[in-house]
Amino acid sequence: MNSLRFAVIGLGALGGYYGGLLAKSGREVHFLARSNCEAVAANGLRVDSTSGSFHLQRVNVYDRAEKMPKCDVALISLKATDNAALESILPHVLTESGTTLLIQNGLGQEERLPEVALQGSVYAGLGFICAHKAEHNRIIHEDYGTLRLAVYHEAGSAVRRHGGVEGLARELRDAGVDIELEPHFLAARWKKLVWNIPFNGLAVALRSNTAELLRDRNTSVLARQLMLEVIAAGRSVGCAIAGEYAQEMLDGTERMRPYFPSMYHDFEAGRALELEAMYWIPIQRARQAMPQVEMLARQLEYLAARRERDAC
Repeated sequence: MNSLRFAVIGLGALGGYYGGLLAKSGREVHFLARSNCEAVAANGLRVDSTSGSFHLQRVNVYDRAEKMPKCDVALISLKATDNAALESILPHVLTESGTTLLIQNGLGQEERLPEVALQGSVYAGLGFICAHKAEHNRIIHEDYGTLRLAVYHEAGSAVRRHGGVEGLARELRDAGVDIELEPHFLAARWKKLVWNIPFNGLAVALRSNTAELLRDRNTSVLARQLMLEVIAAGRSVGCAIAGEYAQEMLDGTERMRPYFPSMYHDFEAGRALELEAMYWIPIQRARQAMPQVEMLARQLEYLAARRERDAC
């Protein structure tokens, strides 16, 4: 059994699925679950998956980082809107020069990590997966599942400890995670935005799942236009993304089961939307305008604000 110890920060859909596979494989995994700790401690973690369901009866789960042991690798699957909490979490859970794997959507979050993370290796984890948390201790994995890794910063200690990003990739593959390595960090982040920006935003604005958006000619054209705008913006900052990548993403979405993306579930649950990381930072950093993306972002800001007013 491998001696690496894993911390999973955030026991939602991605933390539950990827962390659950690590625990199922026999790895030592410790979960920080501030909102659903009690339910998981009492009933275990259940993952209903198209790749094979499983139920972990006993889970190392904590409601406070101070109770957790130091771990070699921290998988961060919080929403980007919760990243301010990492300043107080990571010093308790990450070993000196430990490795941080940031499994989040959007742009610009690695550089905001606290110093304790930046002293070690930092990798981007890009989940190409359809999954959501259905109950406090139940994750539903609906389709796909690939986790793409890209190096933001690699410390020599990580290379010596577990072979760097390739060693971590082997560890995750051995646990049953489908892993791909991306050679260029920034391009990997922009490529993920090519899908996230249109489908997350349109799902909320139009109250539709992926199949409904692609079935209608107007919304399918709009999704493609948004994708091409993101690709052009990525190219403006030096990311060589082929124009054909939009069609590749559309074809993959066509094949998947009808899916409501994560932002839709956040909106329905009244949670904050990842608008800064997924929309405003890319808009600010692109060296050319993204008028359609900005229009969608402003619609989402309006809907979120109206939801808050209606809740009062």
